[in-house]
Amino acid sequence: MPYTDAFRRRMIARMTGPRALSATALAKEVGVPQPTLSKWLRQAGTVASMSTPEPRKPARTARDLTVEDRMRILGEAADASPEELGALLRRHGLTTADLDAWKAALGSVGTGSKKARKTDAEKADARELRRVKRELARKEKALAEAAAIIVLQKKVQGILGDEDGDTPPRSGR
Repeated sequence: MPYTDAFRRRMIARMTGPRALSATALAKEVGVPQPTLSKWLRQAGTVASMSTPEPRKPARTARDLTVEDRMRILGEAADASPEELGALLRRHGLTTADLDAWKAALGSVGTGSKKARKTDAEKADARELRRVKRELARKEKALAEAAAIIVLQKKVQGILGDEDGDTPPRSGR
């Protein structure tokens, strides 16, 4: 099964860094065979990238970054190879989880008021659905009771016999 380069980079990034997962654990989580993940990791690791230390910058957290900085970093990360992505994350003191959270937040921008109206409509639909289900359950119960009464009437009629034949006919008045 062919995997995209971006997917491979994300998997390599998840297997490297401070909160790295093993290839076995990642394979169980994402469904990619462990040997494939290990191969990608071996191919991504080069002696040059491991031997050149990254310049240290003052410690900043992901929360200290401005929206513009976050957008710039997301743009750089989208175009980066796995090695470059790792270096970028280390340089800024970030994790792939930070990038994923920023992407999710970016995707939800501008959906606030529409979401509230949609939620109201969904609530109304849910109320109507509950009402219809209650009504259906009530009618099904009444139908089951009527069917039980009919069955009992037939049994009583079978036990006692046909009472209509024993009664005198009505006068035609």
